[in-house]
Amino acid sequence: MTSNSTSPKQPRWAGMVPVEDTALAVTDTGGPGTPVLYLNGQFATQGYWRHTLAELGPGWRHITYDERARGKSKRSADYSFEAAVRDVDAVLAARGVDRALLVGWSYGAVVAAHWAGRNPERTVGAILVDGAFPYDWLDDAMEQRIRKLFRRMGWVLPLLRPTGPTPRMTAEEQANSNIELGRLSRAHELGPCWTASPSRCGTSSRRERRSEAAVLSRSGSAPAWRR
Repeated sequence: MTSNSTSPKQPRWAGMVPVEDTALAVTDTGGPGTPVLYLNGQFATQGYWRHTLAELGPGWRHITYDERARGKSKRSADYSFEAAVRDVDAVLAARGVDRALLVGWSYGAVVAAHWAGRNPERTVGAILVDGAFPYDWLDDAMEQRIRKLFRRMGWVLPLLRPTGPTPRMTAEEQANSNIELGRLSRAHELGPCWTASPSRCGTSSRRERRSEAAVLSRSGSAPAWRR
C-alpha cells in the first residue's frame, strides 16, 4: 500500500473486487492525485457521482463502487452497516491505497464518518453531504412506520430493479438497513466519531455540494472542513 495520500501514477481500472461472500463493482480512474473514495447513498450506485467526477477533473484519483446488491455488485447474506464499513477497507486494500479523502453522501456520509473516526491516521479528510448529523430521529413509532412502508412497497420493488436505483434486496432487508441507520445516527453513536477525528469530519448541505467541488478543483487539495 502507499504510505501517504498521493499515489504513484496508476492506470485506470474497473472490475470486481471479491469481499467475503460477495463481489463489489469498483472503478478507479487512476492517476497520481490524492485518492478520493466516494460512498454512495443508501440505495444509489456509483453512477450518481459521474457529474461530480467530471467537474473535479483528472487532478484527483477517483475511486467509486457499488455497495452490496446495488448496481453491478453481487448479492450478500450481510447488508449490515458494519459490512459497509468493512467494504471501505476492502476496496482501499484492493486498489493499494492506504490514505484517502472520503466523500460520503447520505448513508455513505455516516459510513465515512464512522470509518474516519476509527481510522484517523488513514483519513486525509471526510466530506459528508446530506448525512452524518448526530440526531435521535428513530423511535419505536418511526421504526414501525418504516417496516410498514417497505412491506407495502414489497410487490413493486422487484419491478423497479431494472431501472437501476432499487437494490437487489428484499423489502425486509431494506427496512432493516434504514432502521439500523437511524440507530447509528443517534448522538451517542455518531458523536464519538466526531470527537475521535474532529479535524477530519465536516458536513455540507446539498446546496454547498457544487461550491465544494469547485474549491477542490481549484485548490487541488482538500480544504479544512467545518465540524
